[in-house]
Amino acid sequence: MGEYALTAEDVIEGCKFEYVVAKGSNPVDMHSPEDPTRVIHTYVKEGGSYDVPYRCLFPKKIEKLLVAGRCISATHEAIASTRSEATCMAEGQAAGTAAALCIRENASPRKLHFEKLQDLLVNQGGILYARRVVPLFFELTRKDPYELSPAPFYLEANPDRRVRDSGVTAEQSGFILC
Repeated sequence: MGEYALTAEDVIEGCKFEYVVAKGSNPVDMHSPEDPTRVIHTYVKEGGSYDVPYRCLFPKKIEKLLVAGRCISATHEAIASTRSEATCMAEGQAAGTAAALCIRENASPRKLHFEKLQDLLVNQGGILYARRVVPLFFELTRKDPYELSPAPFYLEANPDRRVRDSGVTAEQSGFILC
């Protein structure tokens, strides 16, 4: 168990934390205990997002360990939302960046100045404070401008965008960041 355990209530209510290092927006999706073939989806309030606090990434009793993905400190119900790929990747980015910062500052995860971590994550393209998450290197386009289906938008990579001050395009680097 970590310093803080994210709960289903935190997720559903779209809780915001001062120590935010990642965001999530997927619903809590769990199989019904009465009927395992039925999946129950409980969405984040008002279609918003919730914060994953830094304290979920390090265990109470083990020093110099950071976790991410399904290993974060969260209840079974909260994990039913945080287990999505995008949220896990954001947690992994936060844990990796925190580990590098711990080494640079010769500090344990508990003693790390989380403001520096947040600044680094934002400078790396992390979205910590936005209500709606919009991919950084993607643009929304319509395949057919007259399409009237419920979901007419598609994501397409824009390889001409520059990767954060490096002068390397996303296409050249082989990475698509979002």
